[in-house]
Amino acid sequence: YDAGGVPPSGAAPGAPTVPRNPPRHRDLLVLLRSGRDVSASRLGSIRETWAGSLHPDQLVIMGGDGGCARRYGDNHQEGLTCLEASMHVRIMNRTGYDWLLVVDDDTYVFADRLSALLGTLDADRRAAYGSPGCGDCGNGRV
Repeated sequence: YDAGGVPPSGAAPGAPTVPRNPPRHRDLLVLLRSGRDVSASRLGSIRETWAGSLHPDQLVIMGGDGGCARRYGDNHQEGLTCLEASMHVRIMNRTGYDWLLVVDDDTYVFADRLSALLGTLDADRRAAYGSPGCGDCGNGRV
């Protein structure tokens, strides 16, 4: 069943449906990509500034994953992709949120403005918004 309670195609006739989620008071879930040694000091600043306006349940901090570390090493390139994917799996069944923001720990978010903007968009439309790449990754990579 999807987040709206719609059964998957091919569901057995008469299969129970999952009720739609109750009205939401919090529409935004933030996955904070973090993991370097400097991250601990950044987290305090984040919680004291832009994340201070979020409910504690709205901020998910990307943690370590033993499988990713064993397979790919540190949290860069493939390791970071593995960590982020494992976090998506962990949070994908959470309800009460229409939007997921994936953001690095060195980014400032105007959460109230972002939430207001997202409120003007159709949350039922499958879409991804963002900017591909990582800016200037160094060594000629973009």
